[in-house]
Amino acid sequence: MGACTFNLFLVFVTCALQTSLAIKCFTCRSDMDPKCADPFDNSTIAISDCAYERDVENLPGVRPNVCMKVRQKGNNGYFTMRSCGWSLGMDNNICNNTNVEKKYCSICSNKDGCNSAPGSLLPSVVSVLAPAALVVLLKVPA
Repeated sequence: MGACTFNLFLVFVTCALQTSLAIKCFTCRSDMDPKCADPFDNSTIAISDCAYERDVENLPGVRPNVCMKVRQKGNNGYFTMRSCGWSLGMDNNICNNTNVEKKYCSICSNKDGCNSAPGSLLPSVVSVLAPAALVVLLKVPA
C-alpha cells in the first residue's frame, strides 16, 4: 500500500470513528421551556448523552448519531426543539424524514452541544465529504 493510499485510509478511519462515537446534545422544547428558544440559554438545560437514547423507530439498529435543532409547528404555533437525531447520509436524515411542518431543521455532529447555535448548523455531511475531497485533492498521476 502506497503512502498516499495509507494516509487516505487513516483519514477515512478517523472520520468514521469520530462520527460513530456517541455525541452529546441539548434536549429541550421551547413550548415547555422558554430558555430553549433563540437566543438559547443553556444555563439550566442539561446536555444529554445520545448513547443512551433508544433506537430510531422504524429503523432497527440505527442509533442517534447527530444533534438536531428544528423550528416546527405545534398546536400553539411554532416552537424550537433541540435533541439527539439520526443521519444516514445527505438526504436520509431526521430533517428530511418527518411529516411535521418545519420552518427549518439543522443537524450537526462536529462537537458535543453543537445544537446550541442559532440558525443553520454545520451538517454532518462534511464528515462524509471530507475523505472524498481528499481523494480528489491528493490524487497522484500514475
